[in-house]
Amino acid sequence: MRNISWEAWSDEVDYGDDEEFSLDINTIMIRTPLGLFSQDEPMSPGNMFECWIGHTDFNITSSEVDRLNIVEGVEVLKIMSRYRFFIGVGKLFTFSSVRPLIESALKIGKSFLSEPRSSTLEEVMEYLQGKERWIIYQEKDGTYSAMSTDKIFDPDYDKKVKLLQELGSQNIITSDE
Repeated sequence: MRNISWEAWSDEVDYGDDEEFSLDINTIMIRTPLGLFSQDEPMSPGNMFECWIGHTDFNITSSEVDRLNIVEGVEVLKIMSRYRFFIGVGKLFTFSSVRPLIESALKIGKSFLSEPRSSTLEEVMEYLQGKERWIIYQEKDGTYSAMSTDKIFDPDYDKKVKLLQELGSQNIITSDE
């Protein structure tokens, strides 16, 4: 199972409790995932976005980058290493609303993409028997995956179906057709 851990990112400098701390320099530059910025710069990441670092236990491939780039609310994305990325959430979104979308897009935990995978379409269809709504799609490696819901009206399911279509998943079959 794929996992992710989140760490809030801030560009504030902690000078500790040292009252005698003083600087003879007019501007303090802060290293951010997006480059060097002055702490009081209005365009610095900390002033523009709600910033988070995602730590994963899987490689962040170009496929994951494509998925993250279409998540609503993710305004800035910077890959920091093969297991770590920086995001800036736009001011009109909240991390609490964007986080589940990111985790679904990255197939985290019990997300919609963790439902059955099989080399045969018949096995996946057998699993989906009795489900109210479902979708089957073919992964890039040729295996079949599915997601389902027991609700007729399920906004989360509809968002996930839209995400799959935007990602260009192949051979999509839905119960809605």
